[in-house]
Amino acid sequence: MEEHSGHRQRLRESFLALGAKAMPEHQLLELLLTYAIPRRDVNPLAHRLIERYGSLAAVLKADVAELKNAGLGEYAATLIALAGAMRNISEKPRKKQRLNNPERAAEYCMQLLRPHRYEVMYLVSLDSGLKPIHEDMVSSGTIDQSTVYPRIIAECALRHAAAYAMLCHNHPSGNPAPSNEDIAMTKMIFSALSGIGIQLYDHIIVGDERAYSMARNVYIPSDINNNNQGTEDKST
Repeated sequence: MEEHSGHRQRLRESFLALGAKAMPEHQLLELLLTYAIPRRDVNPLAHRLIERYGSLAAVLKADVAELKNAGLGEYAATLIALAGAMRNISEKPRKKQRLNNPERAAEYCMQLLRPHRYEVMYLVSLDSGLKPIHEDMVSSGTIDQSTVYPRIIAECALRHAAAYAMLCHNHPSGNPAPSNEDIAMTKMIFSALSGIGIQLYDHIIVGDERAYSMARNVYIPSDINNNNQGTEDKST
């Protein structure tokens, strides 16, 4: 116990003396966790979360339910989600431009996914003018039909009163072309959202600063996509 206490004190002293930018991400997360888990060595947990999500920024974007699924208790999950929410409020928000063509949607998704080294998927809820309302991380790790739950995606879209929804996920391999699993999953989610009156606007796949629009490539049937005007997307 004394060993853990001394280590925690050193973490606090490093933060106070050097600031966050001088500390490794896992140490910053470890320091945060000490305030929710006071009597346990949280170093392995901090490493495990960074490995699971790929970066501290990605950990801070996860919601309470996702963090609890990753093994955190309610207090620790709430603290991390709160820190992430406060970070989002304090940061300059992403420009809420209309994502009314694949080029804009691709740029938006590349910016959203850039911090992630591992595969993650976001649902972006859109208003009737195709402006982003909210971003929810809905899956992480190897993404396929078994790890993406249409019910969770539908609940997120309904929670934010979305008129349209957009999926985006990354391919760490660098090739943004969709796999057969990506295509099947997109069709499954399209059907689930259609059943509650929400249009799946696009599914953008990002890899190596390139993006593939599944709507542009006719994997998502939609009059709104057919009527959009804009420059070409960064598809392969």
